[in-house]
Amino acid sequence: RGTPYNASQRRVYLPTNMLMERNLSSQNVIRDGHENEDLREVFEIIAHRAEEHLNSARLRKKYIKRDGAKVLLPALVADSYLDALSKVNCNVFDPKFTVRNSML
Repeated sequence: RGTPYNASQRRVYLPTNMLMERNLSSQNVIRDGHENEDLREVFEIIAHRAEEHLNSARLRKKYIKRDGAKVLLPALVADSYLDALSKVNCNVFDPKFTVRNSML
């Protein structure tokens, strides 16, 4: 979520192995992240993995006692974030994506 801000501060916290698989470096993220298709693929993969984790957690919900189900409440925020990310085609640098959701 903080990639655009961190890139403006010359910091990159993306998985290095994913960047290297697409011949990207942290400098690519800092300099031309907003127009790099390979970087968009990295975010797409990360989003897909996040959705898999959320679905896995929801499947296990039936094994959690009622009091423990509160642990899954942040999944609502994650779902909202992933939906917004898919609407901008996994471009975290899109200005429409940086608008805060007032409901959260």
